[in-house]
Amino acid sequence: MRRRLAGLAVLGVVFVVGVQAAAVAAPSPRQPRHTGRLTVRGPLRDGSTVTAAGLHWIAVPGSQQSVSYSWQACTAQRCASLSVPVHQPYLPTALLGPGNVGKQLRLHETAVDVLANGRETRASVSFRSKRVVAAWPRGVPPRIDFVYGVPESESASTRELFDLSPPFANRADGRVTVACAIDRGRYSRMCGHSRSFLTPTLGRGRHTVRVRVSNGAGSRTTTYSWKVVALPAPTACSSCFEPPQLDATGHPMSWDWQLQGRLVFRKVDMFDVDGFGTPAGVVRAIHRRTGRTLTHERAICYLSLGSWERYRPDESRWPRGALGLTLGGYPDEHWVDVRQLRELEPLIDSRLRMCAHKGFDGVEVDNIDAWDNRSGFPLTPQDAEAWLAAIADKAHALHMFVLWKNDPYLASFGERYFDGALSEQCFSFRECTARQNDGIRFFPQMRCNMTSLRCGVGQFAAAGKWVGEVEYKWGVPHEDGVVCDPGQHCILRSRGGNYTEVPYPYFCAMVYGGYRFAAWRPYESDAIDGGHSFYCWTR
Repeated sequence: MRRRLAGLAVLGVVFVVGVQAAAVAAPSPRQPRHTGRLTVRGPLRDGSTVTAAGLHWIAVPGSQQSVSYSWQACTAQRCASLSVPVHQPYLPTALLGPGNVGKQLRLHETAVDVLANGRETRASVSFRSKRVVAAWPRGVPPRIDFVYGVPESESASTRELFDLSPPFANRADGRVTVACAIDRGRYSRMCGHSRSFLTPTLGRGRHTVRVRVSNGAGSRTTTYSWKVVALPAPTACSSCFEPPQLDATGHPMSWDWQLQGRLVFRKVDMFDVDGFGTPAGVVRAIHRRTGRTLTHERAICYLSLGSWERYRPDESRWPRGALGLTLGGYPDEHWVDVRQLRELEPLIDSRLRMCAHKGFDGVEVDNIDAWDNRSGFPLTPQDAEAWLAAIADKAHALHMFVLWKNDPYLASFGERYFDGALSEQCFSFRECTARQNDGIRFFPQMRCNMTSLRCGVGQFAAAGKWVGEVEYKWGVPHEDGVVCDPGQHCILRSRGGNYTEVPYPYFCAMVYGGYRFAAWRPYESDAIDGGHSFYCWTR
């Protein structure tokens, strides 16, 4: 799923009542420094894992530092990505493949320091090997590896996807065949063509994936075993405020979404603000206000639990092996391997407790759809469900409601665990309701409404739960907003099944009046920063 806004662009911006925090102009910060000499450890050979070594980075005082690694294979003319592309850039290792044979190895190691005012400074060191990568030894049976992670030893996910390396083999030993099997099932060669293996739906208990690779030198089998456990049951939150679909006047409950900049108080029932940047005093100020229909306004804590954000104060605690590719358009954020729940749970717990300690009523969980994006990890919808069920239950245990974000395809699952939903542009992409998603095949053997799955955040509204919906401004170059300003001359247009230009009154009539979602459009394209916005309940 697309993602238009996921938090603050800088570190240290906080909300204060009536005052905007601003950084004093400062001279260019010093760069990170290093000691030692960059080198690569490990044999330069097909099938070998090599490791960056030799450098020690010294951060700029008062900054947060992260170190990433970029690997390439080079001829005399050009350099290109490794034949086993690196999807975990914060790990200092790389796996060499057959496409790297006869080429030199080049490594860039980069340290980025984020200062307290949000500014970044960086430095890089490069290494290029003198030797070239050697071939797999002749006469040695071939090998194949699982790449980009595997499930934890125990998982509540009932389907898994395994990515496979290219076969490590010597060409002189003849043609290579690859076949895969699950448990005691028959081997299939389909995984050799796709370089991946998707399990069927699995029952509880132990399971083993086997990958057999063979050529004239012999054969070798790579295996991985893990245990499928029960998905935790949804837990009720008896002491939580649960946002209703409709307020006391019979209209969708009003809300505002301000993730950065100066907090502008408006007459709404719920404020959704950044969890890190909003102090407890601002949460108390929200609670002291009378809402549009509520006696006291409610505060929602924005958290991106599906991505690592370089500028957050807890960035160094995230396991580097769980950090994948960047989110499109957000170079300081990387997708997270949600299968690694045991490693991620301390961070999830810490962030949720921060929200609860500040007095928030609920939590917005962003970037929940890594499985449907180019995350760098072989994720399944069931991996996401196991992770999300744990998050929802943890939030409820801390007496906070929890909001689903975007992902229309797993909405019927989300409605069982989450207390409401927030959508960006489901209207323009015609995916708000089950009918709009009817028959869409979004994963192998998974279709909207063809199974027990019913898609679209409208599943929450159908269950009497609150749904907030935001569309973005039409006519902004290089943006995909579709809703015009009120009073702007606009014609209803669509192309390829999606809206491309929509009059504001039509949008409100359909989404606010028809779907019964609390809908609005920011004044600018995607400025969720307290600037003027157009709210359907005030038109």
